[in-house]
Amino acid sequence: MRSRHVAFPLLAVLSWGVMFPVLASALTRVDALNLTTARYLLATAVLLLLLLLREGAGSLRTGGRLTEVLVLGVVGFAGFNLLTNLALGHAAPQQIALLAAPTPLVTQLVRWARDGVRPRPVLFAFSLVALVGVGLVITRGRLDGLGQFGVGALMMIFAVLGWAIYTHGAGRFGGWSPLRYTTLTALAGTAAMLAASVGADLVGWQHAPPPPTSSRSPLSWRTPCWSPR
Repeated sequence: MRSRHVAFPLLAVLSWGVMFPVLASALTRVDALNLTTARYLLATAVLLLLLLLREGAGSLRTGGRLTEVLVLGVVGFAGFNLLTNLALGHAAPQQIALLAAPTPLVTQLVRWARDGVRPRPVLFAFSLVALVGVGLVITRGRLDGLGQFGVGALMMIFAVLGWAIYTHGAGRFGGWSPLRYTTLTALAGTAAMLAASVGADLVGWQHAPPPPTSSRSPLSWRTPCWSPR
């Protein structure tokens, strides 16, 4: 059982590692907000179907915790993913991936601030060592490398903070299954992203990508279907 629990976060870390370069490539064709919304419309639909099949329609009730679900969904899903996509427009994928590494440390600090639970000294010390390691890699061990921490890095720091708050919030829903917590917060975050995306398209802050034309040959999948920004 313990090995299976270890495998879950390991799978998440590996998935995140693949995600950053893929997103960086997609962002050359689609605006950050539209891309984030499109991803989570599909993901949330799948989660919702799974939740209904496993726990029934009653699991969609928030039990008087709608505000908390909305805040965590917006901060976690919308905040983390949108800020990550925006950060990838200002920094290399490998740098953004490194900046996501201190998430466990930030989560400890969020728990300390909100619940008064002080991190264990050994765990906190190793987390700081990991944080220093991330800084050394990004700056290449040089003080003048601090210039690498630009707008993209700042956005990613706030993204990590949002995800830490979201992760910590899961502990407040002990009576809910992980699937229920994830699905309901994803619904809230996706609804916020969809509203923001439609509004941004209407006022011209971004432009929805056009559908692929039907005149392309069967091999035209190799050519990007979206117009560059």
